[in-house]
Amino acid sequence: VGAGEGIEDDEYLITRVECFKPALSVINCYGEQRKIKKELVEEKWKRMRAEMEAIRARGEFCLVTGDLNKLVGTGQLGVPGNHPEVSLGGRLLRDLLATRNWFLVNGLGPEVVTGGPYTRKDPATGNLSCLDMFVVSRELLPFVKKLQIDSQREMAVARAVKMGQKYQSVYSDHFTCILTLSDLPREK
Repeated sequence: VGAGEGIEDDEYLITRVECFKPALSVINCYGEQRKIKKELVEEKWKRMRAEMEAIRARGEFCLVTGDLNKLVGTGQLGVPGNHPEVSLGGRLLRDLLATRNWFLVNGLGPEVVTGGPYTRKDPATGNLSCLDMFVVSRELLPFVKKLQIDSQREMAVARAVKMGQKYQSVYSDHFTCILTLSDLPREK
């Protein structure tokens, strides 16, 4: 069930999956670029965070996913093996994680995350970054089993592009990611 979306320039959609008990709301988000003004970044985050907290307040599971475009660095609130830089959006996300009501699946370590930590390869420079993220509410965390990042592009969709006389496979600059949730309680 479509359950909501951002306003103004916010880029997120909320889908509520009611076959689970409690229901699972998935917020799929495309985060703002780093060149946006600080005030706008904070306002957008405040609106989406209010949606996230409203879902938790109803006692439902919540998953935030997508190209969040937030640099979260390393350490306890970041991603192991990641670059140390923390952007403004990354700081806001780290503040959320510090509440211990939300967890960054990307940061759960090798027992959960494979193929990472990076989720994007810049086609111009070849630089790697971790921009695609999975954030779960505390209540959903026990059901997180695996995050697979296809950094080897073994299951990625490619398109054939003619380069001279030959065709070459061209991939997205983001790696395919698969989050596995297991044993979620079902609605009868």
